[in-house]
Amino acid sequence: MKQRFYQLWKDLHSQLEGFVYQKVRDTDLAKDLIQEVFIKVQAHSHTLKDDTKVTSWIFQITRNVIADHYRQIKKEQKVALPSDPVGEDILLENHTDAVTEEFAQCILPLIWMLPTKYREALLLSEIEGISQKEMADKLGISYSAVKSRVQRGRKLLKEMLMKCCEIETDCYGNVIDYQRKPFAEKFF
Repeated sequence: MKQRFYQLWKDLHSQLEGFVYQKVRDTDLAKDLIQEVFIKVQAHSHTLKDDTKVTSWIFQITRNVIADHYRQIKKEQKVALPSDPVGEDILLENHTDAVTEEFAQCILPLIWMLPTKYREALLLSEIEGISQKEMADKLGISYSAVKSRVQRGRKLLKEMLMKCCEIETDCYGNVIDYQRKPFAEKFF
């Protein structure tokens, strides 16, 4: 068991440190929080149900440690009462917005990898915000053909995303975290 955690530490340490640093912007604090993460990983290793998801499990613990850190700061500064769900929602919303913005930068290169008719449909509808009816007029094809292209393009894009990233969403489908799979570099 100790060997396994040592290997996890070795494999994920710099990646986790970079992830935490992005959230706290303090190198020493990031190192402290990473130590706390691995203490929790060791203490709660018995709760991991699927060994194939160990990386996402560790990143979830990391997100929780970061959230706990900010909750503690709020508590100490008395910016929001501990029972105030609004203060907590703002913290989580800011984190989700940052992750969504970062994740969105990955999507455009993948759209450009789609076959032309699907790429064109997604660029016009999703990126430029043109309605599907306007797109049908612009492309000189039927409305149902445009709908099909957009749906098929979205499906192909989703398949590409699932191949290159582990994506975690909230109950509304918003991306709250993602992690590139080790072989994902070939997509970018």
